[in-house]
Amino acid sequence: MQHPRLRVSASVVLLKHNLDRVRRAAALCAEVGIQELDLQNYLALGPDAVKNIIFDDEQEYIDFTHNLVAEYAGRLKINRPVWIKRDESKMGWGCVSFYRYLRVDGLGNVSGCGRIMPPTAENGNFLKEADVFSNTYFKSMQMAFRNGEGIPACCRHCPDAQ
Repeated sequence: MQHPRLRVSASVVLLKHNLDRVRRAAALCAEVGIQELDLQNYLALGPDAVKNIIFDDEQEYIDFTHNLVAEYAGRLKINRPVWIKRDESKMGWGCVSFYRYLRVDGLGNVSGCGRIMPPTAENGNFLKEADVFSNTYFKSMQMAFRNGEGIPACCRHCPDAQ
């Protein structure tokens, strides 16, 4: 039995070619008493990887998650993934990482992205700048997401940008 104040959750990437893996993850969580399962969409890190993303118009996979949630209702909380918008004009570009997130590597180099963009010296350095959140990199990225222009291509299929 888990401690009452301890929140334990699991996560699994939803893959088009292996929905059984998601079923097995849900069954395991229910069996061992894990309270919550996060389903995550595939994060494409290259042009060929896009084929593994589940888009907002792929009803078969959306229905699969609806049915899984219903099947485990009352036994396991299943959080469905963010569906990636196929039509880029419908995207919200709602990423707030560059306002809230500071990723720092062992040398003090920074990034405002917690998913795709690694920290680099060009982005700034936590050890050398009094306020990296106010530097040119962070300000330009904040402006890009605020205006929906100049957003890096790697952000297109990120759940945070949807």
